Parts: sequence; C-alpha cells; structure tokens
Amino acid sequence: MPSFKNIFYSILNPNENIIKTLTPGASLRIYFRIFGKFPSSLGKKSVIICIYDKKYRFAFKSFLYLQKILKNNSIRVPEIYLYDENKIYMIIEDFGD
Repeated sequence: MPSFKNIFYSILNPNENIIKTLTPGASLRIYFRIFGKFPSSLGKKSVIICIYDKKYRFAFKSFLYLQKILKNNSIRVPEIYLYDENKIYMIIEDFGD
C-alpha cells in the first residue's frame, strides 16, 4: 500500500493541517480526514483522502467510473479533487460524518 505520509507530504503542508484517521468498516480503503489550509479554489475546510491497496486497483477504478455516472445523472456524490491511478489514492470532497 502506498505510504500515506509520502502522499500527504507531496500534496499538503503537514504543518498547516490536522489528520484524523477514519474508521474504514468493511471497506477496501483507508480513509483520512484532513483539516486545515487548502487552496481557496476548493472552498473547503476539510477533505478526505482514500488510499487503496494495490490489489484492489479494480475497486479504485470502479469507484471513479461509478462516481462519474452518478454525477452525470444529477446524483450528489463527493467531488473528486485529485487522484492518482498509479499510487491508487484520491482526494475527495468531505460530506461530513
């Protein structure tokens, strides 16, 4: 699995953000909520980072595909701000608890 620390440091300033690990339940992903300073274009105070294990690459691509279909059909889904198919992570909109 990609190192969360490496992904986080490459995207966000760790000195200006707070990381909270979220309970994954039966998920194939690891979730982190990041609070802090983000580009003003996001207009958010927190985002979610989802990290997949490489053996679940299919589930990662399925999420991207399904999100696009739902969004195109006017169903509210988390916005995907950034993703990397090689490192298998995405930064998505935080809908809250």
